[in-house]
Formats: sequence, C-alpha cells, structure tokens
Amino acid sequence: MKKLMVVGILLASFVVLFQLGGNGYAAQKWKLYDNFNSGVINEDKWYIDDSSAIITIEDGKAKFEHLLDSANDSAWLSISEHPERITGIKATVTIVSAEDSLRARVGGWIGAYGEDGDDVWGQTTVQTRPEEAGGDRLFGAASVLDRYSNWDTMYDLNYSSLLYPVEVIGQTFTIEMYFDKRGYGYGVEGMGDGKYNPFGGLGKGVVLHMGIGTRSDNEFGTGVVYFDDVYVLKGKPKDRVKPKVKNTSPKNRAKNVDVNTQLIVKFTEPMQPWFFGGEDPDYNVPEGTTWAYEYPQTFIWTFGSPFGPGEWVEMEIKEGWFQDPAGNPNKPYSFRFKTQAFE
Repeated sequence: MKKLMVVGILLASFVVLFQLGGNGYAAQKWKLYDNFNSGVINEDKWYIDDSSAIITIEDGKAKFEHLLDSANDSAWLSISEHPERITGIKATVTIVSAEDSLRARVGGWIGAYGEDGDDVWGQTTVQTRPEEAGGDRLFGAASVLDRYSNWDTMYDLNYSSLLYPVEVIGQTFTIEMYFDKRGYGYGVEGMGDGKYNPFGGLGKGVVLHMGIGTRSDNEFGTGVVYFDDVYVLKGKPKDRVKPKVKNTSPKNRAKNVDVNTQLIVKFTEPMQPWFFGGEDPDYNVPEGTTWAYEYPQTFIWTFGSPFGPGEWVEMEIKEGWFQDPAGNPNKPYSFRFKTQAFE
C-alpha cells in the first residue's frame, strides 16, 4: 500500500476623518517597543530584511542606507515579538539625504478585504521626489495587494496626502499607522491624521508583518534614513490554540474516489497562506504536483499523476507543516481513501 505525505475600484461607502494637529489613537495606549539604545539590532525583537539597504545602529538610531539599483524593493525591520498582537506602529523618522524618489515608512498587513480575503497593506510614508514628479510629500494609504504576484497593487482602498508639497530632507517626523476590524488610521504628529473605514470593515488578516523600512520607486532612489523610538499598539492576548484539520475531500475512508482527484484540506481557523513545511524529507508527492491556498483556511493539491485504480491511499499531514497567523503549528492528521477500480 502506497503511503503519501501531503500536507479596483475605490468604494463609495467609506468614512475618512482628517484634522490638523491630530494624534491618531490616544497617546497613553502606545507602548515603547525599541529605542535602539542597546547599540545593536535586537534579533529577539526584529526580523531583518536588508535586501535593498544596509541596516545598522548608529547613535541610538536604526540607520537605513538604501542602495542603488533596487527599484520597487523594500528593506525592513519587522516586529518579531508576537506580531499577531500588534495593531499599530509609530516611530520618528529622519531622511538625512536622498537622491530621486525614496520612501521612509511604517507599515504592515492590516487585514483582509472582500469575499476572497484579499490582503490589505497599510502605511504612513515620508517620501522624497523630484520636483517634476510633484515634490516631497507625507501620505497614508491602504491598498489591496495580489499575493499571487510579486505583491503588486490591485487597487487602493484609500490614499490621502497629509501634507503636500513639503520639504522633508533633514526634518524629523513622528509617523503612525494603526488598524482594527472597522478600518485603519494614519497620521503625522502635529501635521494631521485620518481614519478610513471601508464598507464591510476588514476581515482577519492571515499574513503577518509590521515594521519600519525604506523603499525606492526606481533604480536611482537612494539615501540615508534614521528611525528611532518605535512604539506599538497591542491587541488581544496571544493565541495559543493549535489549528486542526476540520475536514478533507476525499473524506476519511471514502471509496470509489476518482484516480485524478484533487486533495482539499480545510482547517478549523484561518491559516498563513505561504507557511508550508513541504520541504520536510517525508513530503512525498508525484512530480508535477501543485498546491494552492484558498482564503482563509483551505489548501488544495492537484497531483502530477493519477493514483492507481482500486488503491488505498494513506495521507498524513505532519505537525508543523502549517501555521495559523499566531504561529501555532497544526496538529497532525491522517486519513485514507480508496480509488475507483477499473473493470
């Protein structure tokens, strides 16, 4: 018996609030996350993505030296301490030098939108731009990105300039972004803030990332940015419940299953779409097998070759091959089915 291991349109119904001198969420709710006074990047606090910048600590600040030839690429320090609990981030930012278009921002995944659970990205950004491109600006935005491409923007839910044009090089700004199930907020202390509530609100996000970082719009964007005094808002306590398999298709002990069947596995809660431990040496599927994620908690395999007729097939999903947004590994699950026999 063979054993097989698997595992845009801007909507019209919304609310935008904007007021000069605003302060976003109440100040007393913000908690200091890191002021970089240790002199090093604390890897217990931060995931480091230095693909397009050299990131160091200098004079008690996080220094990003964004590199040439990194068009549309981002560098990040992403929060690693219970990111599933973070509902907002605030930091001071200074662009001390820049060429062409360079962004310094706080941002992250803030939830899901629509029936398909499209991933929503929120940010508050300080940006340098040449005068012919409109000049420097401060803005907040919430955008739906395509997880099946290189996170290309599908459409903007909201895009609001807080101050434009403005000279930003050498100036220090305190920027913030936060969210809840109703929508998201953005702001620059002393200059303005706003809140956007999309029709129907935001669903639970399944992609985790919240942090500080830089990005260039083209290969000429480069410069030096300092971040300091990162504060966060925290939501509910950490989820410690391991997700379980809720049901499968084919069902356990099903018979007369088509030899070309797909495998569908649904979990008891939303799951991270791209965390999959299939690199485990026990993961054994026919060559050419593909798999896909269906929001919010379903995975589908299309096998590269048919099963044998009249064959009992055993499936095993090992513990830790999948994770929920809190990082909890799945509980193991085994099932079996029998394919249809040919006459």
